[in-house]
Amino acid sequence: MLKKMQKCGLVVGIMAALFIMTGCGQKAPEKTAQESAAAVETAAEETAAEEAAVVTGEAAWVFRTADGIYYWKYTAESFEETALFANYKAVPGVKNQFVFRGTDGTEKVLFEADGYGAVVIAGDRLFYESAMDEQGGTEIRSCTLDGQDVVTLGEGELLFGTDDGKAVICDVMTQMRIDRIEAADHTRTVLAEGAAYLDHKGDVIYYQPQEADSEAAVLGQVTLSQMQTDGSGQKNLYTTAPDLYEDTMQGAAEIARLIVREDKIYFSYGSIAGSGMFFQGGKVVKMDLDGNHAEVAAGNEALVNSIFSVNEDGSVRSEFPEFEEMLFTRMQKTFSVDGMMYMFNKATGAPEEILTPEDYGSVGDGLCNYCEDTCLQIDPLEVSEGSAYYLATYGTKDPEGNMGWRTSYRRENGALLEKNMETGAVTTLFTY
Repeated sequence: MLKKMQKCGLVVGIMAALFIMTGCGQKAPEKTAQESAAAVETAAEETAAEEAAVVTGEAAWVFRTADGIYYWKYTAESFEETALFANYKAVPGVKNQFVFRGTDGTEKVLFEADGYGAVVIAGDRLFYESAMDEQGGTEIRSCTLDGQDVVTLGEGELLFGTDDGKAVICDVMTQMRIDRIEAADHTRTVLAEGAAYLDHKGDVIYYQPQEADSEAAVLGQVTLSQMQTDGSGQKNLYTTAPDLYEDTMQGAAEIARLIVREDKIYFSYGSIAGSGMFFQGGKVVKMDLDGNHAEVAAGNEALVNSIFSVNEDGSVRSEFPEFEEMLFTRMQKTFSVDGMMYMFNKATGAPEEILTPEDYGSVGDGLCNYCEDTCLQIDPLEVSEGSAYYLATYGTKDPEGNMGWRTSYRRENGALLEKNMETGAVTTLFTY
């Protein structure tokens, strides 16, 4: 449905300025020199604490602070009424409310803007995405924390904020490009062209560059590369052999899943083929962080699925038969099978159950992401601080909008929900 899902980031303390109110009144009693010095020292400590508390992270549809959560609140006009495969796109120009919901359940509208989807905090600016066209394109915008001084920064999708809070990293998928935007002056720099973003750890970005040899790429050759978030230190870590397939009936091979641990890197790779976008089998590589001592950890005897997990001893498990038939998405974070929603554990790669049909049944009938007469989609699904946040949209068949075998659905209901992962309690944050 709307966009690839992204894991919740944590932004601690940065939004507090939105709620600070200054007052005036009668003159307060004068303080002693000791009291004044103590007050200055306390203020300095508080300022330092606030500056240290600014933590940027993954682009997220819902992000948390110690006081509550922040998100875009949609209306019935925010997305298309009908769409093929229930892939309802955001409507350009429609304004949504950016709200704060406190831990006590109270909600405060901070401002309105034509934004939706993921946001990132960098410096003293909020970076957000906006619908660029009716084909689903997005552009990035920046504003002050109260929604003022809006600056449009061009096409792209937000990925994450750098650890120092000075910039955001974004992906221009239509051009296979990774960019950096400075928070202070909005300078935009191309970090890598012909590159597919995979993941990051700290200030290191991992990506897959295009292969110069297209035939080798179809046969299974991929390269894993890395660079710093300022574009320096670009390095090819490892290139696989073109030995997966005997024919060229599939597309160019892709790095499917990447797990970066403290001392090792693991990745699976292979090609997709057919209208169903099914993975054609591949291998899993294990190597040091610098690319040395690479070895095939799974797939030598017979090609394996893209899903794998890393055991405590560093060995690889590559057999997940219950998930072999799911559609392929590069670096997929969540997926559904038989109405259950799963998320891949970032450290181990193992699928973990997050939602059951009871967790979204209030939005509409049917199993999530399984479309026949009705279609109930969940996208995105994010987990942060013991809670799952998910956008659910329910629609019914719209025969007038069908295009050949492609089925159209009319949106009937939608909601943003929160599930407490400890108690299982589900709260509806809003409907649209």
